[in-house]
Amino acid sequence: MIKARTHILLLLLVFFFTGKTSGMTVYLSGTITDIQGTTVIPGHKVYIKTDFSSPFHYYITVYTDDNGYYADTVQNVPAYPVLFQISTYDCNNEVHVITGLSTNSPIVANFQICVPPYSGCRADFTYDSIAGLDYQFTDHSETNSSIVSWNWNFGDPASGANNLSSSQNPHHLYSISGIYDVKLRIQAINGCQDSLVKTVFIRIPNNRVIIWGHITNEQTGEPISNNPVMINATLIQYSSVVYSDVNGAYADTIAAIPDGIPISVATYDCNNLLHSNTVYSSPLPVEVDFNICLNEQCRAGFIAVLDSNNKVQNTFLFQDLSYGDPNKWTWTFGDGSTSSDRNPIHQFIAPGNYTVCLTITKEDSSGAWNCFDSTSRIVKTCSYYNIGGLLFAGPFPINNPNNSGDTGVAYIYRAHNQWIVPVDTTNFTYLGYYTFLNVLEGTYIVKAGLTKGSVHYDEFLPAYNGDQIKWQMTASFLLDHNIFDNSIHLFAGNDSLSGPAMLQGSVIHNDGNSKLFNTEVLLFNDNLVPVRAKNTNPEGFFEFPALPYGTYNLYPEVTGKYARLLQVTVDSLHPVADGLQLEVFDHDVTGISTGQEKNNIMIGKIYPNPVTEDFQFWVRSPNTIMIQVEILTLTGERIFMKTVSSAQGRMLLTLPLQNVTCGMYFLVVKTGEGRILNTQKIIKN
Repeated sequence: MIKARTHILLLLLVFFFTGKTSGMTVYLSGTITDIQGTTVIPGHKVYIKTDFSSPFHYYITVYTDDNGYYADTVQNVPAYPVLFQISTYDCNNEVHVITGLSTNSPIVANFQICVPPYSGCRADFTYDSIAGLDYQFTDHSETNSSIVSWNWNFGDPASGANNLSSSQNPHHLYSISGIYDVKLRIQAINGCQDSLVKTVFIRIPNNRVIIWGHITNEQTGEPISNNPVMINATLIQYSSVVYSDVNGAYADTIAAIPDGIPISVATYDCNNLLHSNTVYSSPLPVEVDFNICLNEQCRAGFIAVLDSNNKVQNTFLFQDLSYGDPNKWTWTFGDGSTSSDRNPIHQFIAPGNYTVCLTITKEDSSGAWNCFDSTSRIVKTCSYYNIGGLLFAGPFPINNPNNSGDTGVAYIYRAHNQWIVPVDTTNFTYLGYYTFLNVLEGTYIVKAGLTKGSVHYDEFLPAYNGDQIKWQMTASFLLDHNIFDNSIHLFAGNDSLSGPAMLQGSVIHNDGNSKLFNTEVLLFNDNLVPVRAKNTNPEGFFEFPALPYGTYNLYPEVTGKYARLLQVTVDSLHPVADGLQLEVFDHDVTGISTGQEKNNIMIGKIYPNPVTEDFQFWVRSPNTIMIQVEILTLTGERIFMKTVSSAQGRMLLTLPLQNVTCGMYFLVVKTGEGRILNTQKIIKN
């Protein structure tokens, strides 16, 4: 188990700000000319590398072009200063070296050297895996005559005589994976000779190395969660940042890596010191543990919530949950976009998984940092689909095949268990076909009817998908593909009804007794067959005139709300029933008889909120009752349920949330019979 630790004090704090997110890009370039600086030197080798004592390793050989110019770009360089060495050899085989710090990018290194005249040939080759450790080498040498010999040395003496080859394009089966120096020497018919040595990395495609470990608080021994660990295997151009979980554990897998490759594993502590270990790839998992001080001054945290009611696809609301009173926020969204807002709104244009990083700082008046921290999360975009269907009024869709003079209106609602949320509304006429475009994947119901002013408005009652007249009788459907046949058949009213009776009343919400306008009221006969529908006026009143004597049932149909049927009888002695009051509830009232007293159960607010581990709320009841407590995700998935007996009076309940991932949830408190008493949002930090 590797626990060695090297402390490197950052020279400039501002570079840490960048380095704890995705790293910086370093640009290197230059020219090579003769001693006089008048003649450019094409095809000349330039070696670019970093000091291997640094946690960041890099090595590459590049060539000057026809204008004597070379260039290289190095990505994901840590933000602390990294020393780059740029070197080349002259005609006397003497090395010329120029150094530059990554923090001074772009680094320009120009050389003036003596160079022998172009001999008329230059060795070059490429290599690629055939299968496993069997590699193909392809000659790309150049000459102004013809090459007559190729001499290869694959740097693999363990392979015996097969280590050498005189073929132009040989293949070689390596004994083990690793790093090898391969040399090609060519000779042309005119006597020209040249050689090239390349460092090649031989790897088995399914080879992998697992880097793992724990991060603990050096004072308490407790795990440190959400701490970034930077993993770099620069020789194979690999760079990654992973974060410790609630148990302080982290892990990363590097695929297709040769054995013996140096890997830098590093993290920062509360004093901005870099703790770095260099390990080497091997078939066995490599453990690197860190025991560091915890940043108690500030801690970065955030949640990302899809704005599901926004018609702009994949628009996310980011909420800062950091503590320590930071005054600067820097977001990177993983798609090239950034923001300095505390709680930004961001749209992801292309679908995919994005690593969103938040870095916080707290600066004093002089610009010095009192504290800083960063964190990141994977944000997954959602899919969107189209839905449509025909609206039938009788045997034919409206305006199809002929214009019926009707305008349809359709409503789409998102269904989360017992929550029904309105999403969109559309009016339509052409061929009686409605459409909702780019609807977020999920579970939905659709309602449709005719708009007021349509020729057949009074003849048909609205309906839901599945041809149901009440939303509670409607089966929701999963929208995970385009649906174009979600047709709805309206209910035909009873035009034959006629008489001297009348029903009048209002619709109220039982919470505050506020009157509800434009609310659909359904009229059923004594056999509960729907016969008419009306909407309340702006004052919340409705009226059903010209009815024959008899018994009727009234019901306020509000999608997502609950109500009771009100039964009314009109006869010759009482032809008018006025002052009727229909109540709409936020919770299910099925089975509660008229006149039952309202339940005086009270639910207190969640504390603390945001929640780190446990949270509490109180329940006050005049009687001993059974209550059911649930915690749901934003999509309605239940992740916790508990049934408890609440004694008479006030009782404090404590619920655990420490093993739940960060985000937003719902607390739902119900009676033992399933009636919802209270719903609250929970933010898990």
